[in-house]
Amino acid sequence: MAPLRHLALIAAALGLLALPACSGKSAAGKADDAKIVRIVAGAATIGGKLEPSGLTGVVQDQGWLAGELAKKGYRLQFVDMPHAIGGPMINEGFVNKTVEFAFYGDLPAVIGASGGAPVRLVMPSNAATNTYLLVPTGSSAKSIADLKGKRVALHRGRPWEAVFARLIAANGLTINDFKIYNVNPSAGAAALAAGKVDGFVGPIADADHLTSQGVGKIIWSTKVAPKVWAQRTELFGRGDFIDQHKDIAQLVAASYVRAGQWASDPANRDAYIVTLSRETPEKAIRADLDGTGDWKARFSPLATQGLEDHYRNVIDYAAATGLISQKPAIGPLTDTSLVDPAVKIAGAEAYWSGAAKADALKAP
Repeated sequence: MAPLRHLALIAAALGLLALPACSGKSAAGKADDAKIVRIVAGAATIGGKLEPSGLTGVVQDQGWLAGELAKKGYRLQFVDMPHAIGGPMINEGFVNKTVEFAFYGDLPAVIGASGGAPVRLVMPSNAATNTYLLVPTGSSAKSIADLKGKRVALHRGRPWEAVFARLIAANGLTINDFKIYNVNPSAGAAALAAGKVDGFVGPIADADHLTSQGVGKIIWSTKVAPKVWAQRTELFGRGDFIDQHKDIAQLVAASYVRAGQWASDPANRDAYIVTLSRETPEKAIRADLDGTGDWKARFSPLATQGLEDHYRNVIDYAAATGLISQKPAIGPLTDTSLVDPAVKIAGAEAYWSGAAKADALKAP
């Protein structure tokens, strides 16, 4: 695993760390002295405008956070996260103080924390993200055991790897039992379609593309696994910024509570899926969400019992396989101290109390 400074050079060369400075000019050309709060998340450019997906998209659409930050002299800015190198980009942004908050996955966050990035959990997510294992349509493989010794496309260091680790361990295997092709999901999916690999591990967008084209078939997904195996994608922040500006961090967290409350209403389900489809085809999203449990529980800001156990598992795997050279402290990665203040600021205490407590990621 390359040190963070090397990843910075890679990302900078691609123009992906060219985030705006904290002052400059607005679109109207006027001097803009407002301090900036940057949130990195998956996004798409629609009509020349960056449109974040998922809950971050709802935060943008609601406009509440932008208004509250403006009262304090801050300007809100959303930054796209290219999935090919999103984790390294975010981690380097935390180190270089060019990012304040980011919505990204568990394993990249662990890798960043191990490498010195001041990663801290802001708002836990109970929306399990599925991972898929596919083989070519003509393959006789029916399980992970059938792929032992075979070529598997897996983007190492991404959240799907931690899920893959759970699957192979449950079958008495290790990552050394496979010929891993370390490529990003798009390249991995293309490799499967071209017959260059025997298996592919990745997200729903690529799984849907392969199945829709008739060149790949799903033989396993986290839909049939214990819920605690699922990839976690959460809102993290830069620890030093949170320490210095806790009021701002609480507002950011509260905006996600508000967004989750809106999205959890069944009446808004379709509208929320539209925000997700800014990055992934809508039919793929609907297939991915089918049979994934209680809709409201997906958006609860209340941490589940398995939060710490999940991150301990991810940390142990990353250390055992050499993805990290030393284990980071688990405290910052599972810190839920901002949750209660955020729920109060959002006025959502009653909405998420009692039976509303999420159990989406508890073991069955």
